[in-house]
Amino acid sequence: DEFARLGVDSGAARRLTVTGGGRTVLELLVSERGTDAGGAYVRERADSSVYAWPGNLASVVRRRVDDWRNRVIGAVTPDSIRRVEVERGARRYSLVRRDSVCAFSTGASADSAAVARLLDRFRTLSAGGFPNAAQLDSAFRGRRERRVALFGPADTALLTLDFDSTAGGFWVRRSGGGTVYRVGTWEADQLTPADSTLRR
Repeated sequence: DEFARLGVDSGAARRLTVTGGGRTVLELLVSERGTDAGGAYVRERADSSVYAWPGNLASVVRRRVDDWRNRVIGAVTPDSIRRVEVERGARRYSLVRRDSVCAFSTGASADSAAVARLLDRFRTLSAGGFPNAAQLDSAFRGRRERRVALFGPADTALLTLDFDSTAGGFWVRRSGGGTVYRVGTWEADQLTPADSTLRR
């Protein structure tokens, strides 16, 4: 069967449906593998003609739902941050910036390079993925394990994130609810570092 050989039979192909105005405009069957020159084989579901489609359509239709989701957790300009509060279990600390100098709220000196790296991580903060339905149901069921809060001029809240550990990483969400994201343990440690790593 020619459709099966090219990967555009209904059993093997990916289905791409385009809708508009409440109706189906186009329905394509797209092969999993590409042509010799790259791209994919395609045909309209109700048509017997098969076409070679250049480009990355084959990889696009293989994407999962999560691959299309916005992974940006937050974006904060580092220069706008005037105060940072971090909670790691029972341990808490704050960093305060006055002019261009950052220090702990207790008055202890902070390592300016380490603080700059911390603030820069919030310039554009992206997730590694999302929980599935079962994971989402169990996330944030208990007390949050970590929190980081950023404040701007006049103590304006810029971004506050809660963290809940999971196997191999952490769930993260904005305080107060909303989308739950996944980040790795290393990244969570960079966003909520131990205060000892920021001391001069």
